[in-house]
Amino acid sequence: MDEVCIKYVPAKRYAEELHSVMLKCFPDFWTPRFAEENYTFPYDVKMYLLTINGQKAGQIGYHPYSFHFCGTFRTTGGICDVGVLPEFRGKGYSRLLLEFICGKIIKKYDPLFIPLYTDKPPVYKKMGFEVYYSLLPEKTASFPGEEKFRFSSPALPMAKLVRKPLEKCTEEELKKLKIRFLYEKGTLFNGKCVRSNEVWDELFRDPDSEWILKEEEYFFFRKGEMLENYSASCGTCPPLHGGHDGNMAMLKLCRKAKNRQEKLLLEKIGKRELFFPLSDVF
Repeated sequence: MDEVCIKYVPAKRYAEELHSVMLKCFPDFWTPRFAEENYTFPYDVKMYLLTINGQKAGQIGYHPYSFHFCGTFRTTGGICDVGVLPEFRGKGYSRLLLEFICGKIIKKYDPLFIPLYTDKPPVYKKMGFEVYYSLLPEKTASFPGEEKFRFSSPALPMAKLVRKPLEKCTEEELKKLKIRFLYEKGTLFNGKCVRSNEVWDELFRDPDSEWILKEEEYFFFRKGEMLENYSASCGTCPPLHGGHDGNMAMLKLCRKAKNRQEKLLLEKIGKRELFFPLSDVF
């Protein structure tokens, strides 16, 4: 009988223990990051390594996914970075990893639902996940004519930038702070993500990210597609359904509602009125 082991890998050991698995499972994402000796994830993730008879076979992770709902915010665990090496596929290890990580998330958060993003929905449908399409409002923002710009790299991490005196900030740093301010002060909607410093760093660092910043408004694009528009004055905000580059948002309902707000949340999900912004998907 095969010896199957799933163990937690702390961030300081990613390079040593997960490097080969991450590179084989997600080469497009990790190859350029490894070239810069960057082994970090764009969110606060807990990663686990699957070994079969002592051989590295796959990985899976979860991260806290906090979002606004009816004036408050809730947190669930989002599944991420699910990968099984080719030589171990077709043997049920993906299901094993998903059952394991769902158990971890349920124990930690007791969530109503668990989200993930994938380009392989059939794999997850077998585990009770369903593709989730939001019923989107019409976009209120018109395409601006200004030239888009990108941020240069490397840069001061957002965790340090928010503590830097404004008078000492560069023009580029001031733009980043203003964009973050407009996002946090912009329109609230059910599903709007509470972004961490790490997520902001990733959005600004991504070479496919482009921006237009106006006096009280910004536009954010990736690969030419407008993902969001926030305004501090008129409140324009077209939330877009999660999933990009072929990925789709999927949800797994975990339990029944325990109170009135949870019942309302499940109703919003059933009516497709919970929105997942595209830009929070990696």
